Amino acid sequence: MIEKIEIKLNELEELIQNNPTFQELKNLQEKLLKNPVVLRNLEKLKQEENIYSKNYLELKKKLYEHGDYKRYQELENSFYYLSLEINQILGELTRKKECRK
Repeated sequence: MIEKIEIKLNELEELIQNNPTFQELKNLQEKLLKNPVVLRNLEKLKQEENIYSKNYLELKKKLYEHGDYKRYQELENSFYYLSLEINQILGELTRKKECRK
């Protein structure tokens, strides 16, 4: 059973890595990491202690005005929820008791 799971996980990983949406996510990440304005705003955002402060909200708004950042966040959220679903399925598979002889 464990071997089957490992094989399927490898297949799943390959499918994800070759997925055009995942490739777009990776490309956007690289592009954003090269953008000094986005990086500066992200650093300022990390330094904010109060997520409800006016400054924090203004920084978030500035970031979301950047089309690449907005798209990156959308894709990242999609992959996050997909990974939660995959983890749930894996959890169910690994919790099943199997008789071994």
